[in-house]
Amino acid sequence: MTRARSAWFARPLVAGLAAAAVLALALERSRPWDQPISMGVLVPAYFYPGGAGLKHWENLAAAAQRIELEVILNPASGSGRQADPNYVAVARRLKTSGTRILGYVPTTYGERDPQEIDEELQRYRDFYDVDGFFIDEMSNTTARLGYYVDLYSRIKGLDARYRVIGNPGTLPDPAYLEFATADVLVTFEGKATTHERFANPAWLRHHPPSRTAHIVYSAPTPESMHQTLRHAITHRVGWVYITDDNGTNPYDRLPTYWDQEVQALQEVNRRQSPKLVGSLSHEPHPSSPNQRDLPGNRSAPLHLRHGPNPHRLPETGISTPSPRENGGEPTRRRPPGTATQPAVSWSHSLPQPGLGQRLSSAAAGASRPTRSRP
Repeated sequence: MTRARSAWFARPLVAGLAAAAVLALALERSRPWDQPISMGVLVPAYFYPGGAGLKHWENLAAAAQRIELEVILNPASGSGRQADPNYVAVARRLKTSGTRILGYVPTTYGERDPQEIDEELQRYRDFYDVDGFFIDEMSNTTARLGYYVDLYSRIKGLDARYRVIGNPGTLPDPAYLEFATADVLVTFEGKATTHERFANPAWLRHHPPSRTAHIVYSAPTPESMHQTLRHAITHRVGWVYITDDNGTNPYDRLPTYWDQEVQALQEVNRRQSPKLVGSLSHEPHPSSPNQRDLPGNRSAPLHLRHGPNPHRLPETGISTPSPRENGGEPTRRRPPGTATQPAVSWSHSLPQPGLGQRLSSAAAGASRPTRSRP
């Protein structure tokens, strides 16, 4: 009789412990900072799809079956007033390879006329059948938050499947991730030496890796590329691009170690490279982060033509470079009426699946397209 009573009392206790264990496991798996990361590539390809630049587009298409790619299409620092047949050809071909095509849209840090933006969105849809938009010159202050919430809503109103990537190029106010301003935010754009000092604030670690991207240039060797990739993994970044290119336009070609970078990302995603993945369990957990506490100057304007904003972020210790640190004067848009390359024939076969890449480009012979308005 006593043994029967003990068993009767034990059943709910065991059931309760089992339920608690299941709940704890579910909570642990729900923490975005503890999730295994799958990294995609966001490539700023500021090279025209013709002449010497065409090989880079072919390399992008070839990589699409190996890694997830997103491509930002930028025919003329925006959509331009008429379709460029070369961009039409590569956009169509990259889409068939599984790449997501995004139209480049500058916003002048929340100052550009919304109607003008809407007209450009429609041109991208008409000319290039894009899969979404890359919102550049994005403010990082709460003063312009409503502008970007409204823009995001208008884009999703055109097609809820559209992808929206925003580029403040630096850490934004936490509200930019709390509210619907973009599907992904570029929280770092700059030199590899600056990226070494990047550290996520606690509030950013509260969000899943798929919400953030880093774009890093001036990483001169394959070894420095791997080091930069390890640092991005440590800080739970879901989208990256690393290049050895530098100067006025650090995106006018693919990196010389492009194949090695693609292979490294494949290994990360397959969990086959302990040297790259490292120990992700040591990432500190956020402890009741105050998501309204933004380090740095909220009101200072950003200058993202060649990197993140030039203002120091006290909490992270990052001092981001000014445009002129990259060498030369700020680049200019392609002059109106500049002749384009002859149409490109993509008659040869290209590889299959993947997903996208960040592509912004200038006409042949022109320097990197400027992201600012004239």
